[in-house]
Amino acid sequence: MPSNPYDAKGLLIAAVEDDNPVLYIDDRWLYSLKGEVPQDYYVCKIGEAKILKKGKDLTVVASSWTVKLALDVISQLSEFNIELIYIRTIKPLDEEKILESVKKTKKAIVLDGGWRMFGVSSEISALIAEKVFDSLKAPVKRIALPDSPAPAAKTLEKRYYPDEFTVINTIKEILKE
Repeated sequence: MPSNPYDAKGLLIAAVEDDNPVLYIDDRWLYSLKGEVPQDYYVCKIGEAKILKKGKDLTVVASSWTVKLALDVISQLSEFNIELIYIRTIKPLDEEKILESVKKTKKAIVLDGGWRMFGVSSEISALIAEKVFDSLKAPVKRIALPDSPAPAAKTLEKRYYPDEFTVINTIKEILKE
């Protein structure tokens, strides 16, 4: 689930070339993003997450449009040392990178552009709880969409989608614990 134009191209090429069935998901919130995209051939490795920012106080796991949201928030919270993991694919999921980070920071927030129930954030939270529970100093927090259909009206979208305010407050709350 790309978060930028470069990865959109690289992941799409990887999906086309993969011998297995691949579901490529991009998000409409990203269509207006501008970014460097080489004309040359390249692929982004399926199953490989990227650490966009190293940190020791908190792990934030994000994908797709929530990566930009996380980057914007983290830039406003320079007093905290936050590690940002960008998962570019959800199956296979780079479990090792996520778990290593959470073992180091001992706290985690999962940002998800999907619904809260039965979604990616649920699975990543369960993974963390099952594999590194003893390392946690606070419960894993999830920020995702409410369990209701997405609104079509702009005025309702503002209350439906996660925003900077919600992410900032959740980060401050978990770092107090």
